[in-house]
Amino acid sequence: MIPDTRRLILVESGHFKVAAAARLAEGGTEALFEASVLFHAAARAERRALEATEAPTPEDRLRSAVEVCGCLIDALDPSAVLEWAWGRVLEASEPLPETEARAIRARLDGKFGSFLRSYQRVLKHTPKTASAMERGKAPEQARELGILLSAFPGDPRFWSSLASVQRTNGNVRACWDAIQRARRLDPEDTAIRQAELDLVTQADPEQASAVLEVAYRDILADGNADLCFGFAAGATRWGLERGERVWLERALDAATLGMSFPPLYPSDRAWFHAFRLVIRELLAGKKPRMDILFRAGLGAWVVASREKDPLRVLFNRSSLLRAA
Repeated sequence: MIPDTRRLILVESGHFKVAAAARLAEGGTEALFEASVLFHAAARAERRALEATEAPTPEDRLRSAVEVCGCLIDALDPSAVLEWAWGRVLEASEPLPETEARAIRARLDGKFGSFLRSYQRVLKHTPKTASAMERGKAPEQARELGILLSAFPGDPRFWSSLASVQRTNGNVRACWDAIQRARRLDPEDTAIRQAELDLVTQADPEQASAVLEVAYRDILADGNADLCFGFAAGATRWGLERGERVWLERALDAATLGMSFPPLYPSDRAWFHAFRLVIRELLAGKKPRMDILFRAGLGAWVVASREKDPLRVLFNRSSLLRAA
């Protein structure tokens, strides 16, 4: 017997899958993307169903891994499938007899093989992107990312990479659109949300206050370094643009909280420290000087940067993908 909570979550997953199939039947690129969003939601529901299972058996774990991986294949998300979902299927297969594991995986094995071959065919047409990924680098070719996204519109990492390229090219609108696509596919990715918070005041000023307000409450309730980093940049921009001290004070709160969270990247604490020093100068009515960056441990950025304003250095850094 399936416990009530788990059964309800599995019903939710089923609804997402049915809705996704209906969107696919419509045809067209937008329907394909919307179906990818729904398959991602189904995958998240499948993961929650396993978490709601008390003392899951090895069979439960494998069936869950198979469902999650299948949803992500249907979502056209090769990054998730290849980096963790298929690996979890193989890991969950280990405790079971091979014949039993293969029986549970029977449909998925062929589906995965076909998906992998399709992805490899597309990669042949995006050699620079394939080379970058092989070296552990983010793709930087907008044209090749477009090719990948036309075939795999459900990969939030590709959308994030496209956002980064468009931001570098100064195309704020295209960057914002790519971020919103990535956010819809993976609303739990705080690095993507960091990019949204950093850009919202420029891309969607009518919604900026509301978006930043929600983020501030989330940071106070259950934040992390990504949210704090994006909010510190976005709220500082907003406070200066609107002449509202409250946003600078909240940006200072976020930078201070950011230093208390486990760092997600090696230089996190230095950047948060720099934000704190700069914002304190702004609140005191002073013009921040570049020596602040030396005090924060970011002297190398002073030497490498052409900027003469530490705030511009901070904003330039915040506009990059956090993993960069």
